[in-house]
Amino acid sequence: MVSGSLEPNYSEEFACEIQQIFGVTGLDRLAKMELAGQRALMKVIVSSMPKWGIRWSGLKTISIKKIGVERHIFRANSPLLYALEELRWLVLEPDEGIETLRPKDRWYIPLQALIGGAHQFVHLRPLVPTIASLIERTPSGTESLVALGLPRYESDTEISDTNQRLLVDLANTLSDEKN
Repeated sequence: MVSGSLEPNYSEEFACEIQQIFGVTGLDRLAKMELAGQRALMKVIVSSMPKWGIRWSGLKTISIKKIGVERHIFRANSPLLYALEELRWLVLEPDEGIETLRPKDRWYIPLQALIGGAHQFVHLRPLVPTIASLIERTPSGTESLVALGLPRYESDTEISDTNQRLLVDLANTLSDEKN
C-alpha cells in the first residue's frame, strides 16, 4: 500500500517512526460481524464522518519519519482512509437480498431524483433509498462519502470526473445487455 508511493526510494533498511495512526473500532472485525453489527457500524460511520470536520484531513494521511543521519518525512494514505475506501462496510438490503459494498461500488442518487423515476437509474445500481436517506439526513454526509469514492449523480453539472464515470457505467451496462 505505501511502498510504491514513497520518494526517494531506498534500497536498504532504515529505522523509521510512524506518526499517529487512527482507526474506527470494529472495521478490523467487519468480516466476522453479524448483520446487525455491520448495520450499526455503517450508521455510526456515515453519521459521524461529517463531525470529524477539519480533523478528517489529518486522518487521511500518515507521516513516516526516517530516523538517522539523513532525515526524511514521507506522507502516505492512512490505513483508515484505505479501509474506508476499500472495505465493504456499506450494508444494503435491496429486494434481492443483503449486499455489502465499498462506497465506490454504487451511485448516490438524491431521493428527490428517484421519486417517480427510480427506473431511470437502475443501470447505475444506486444506493437503496434507506441508505440515501441516511446520507441526506446527515449534514455533509454526501460530501464525506463522495470523498471516499462514492459517485454522485448530479443532473445539472458540467463535464466532470463524475460525469465521465457515468458514461463509463452506461457503456458497461449496454455491453452487459448485449452479452
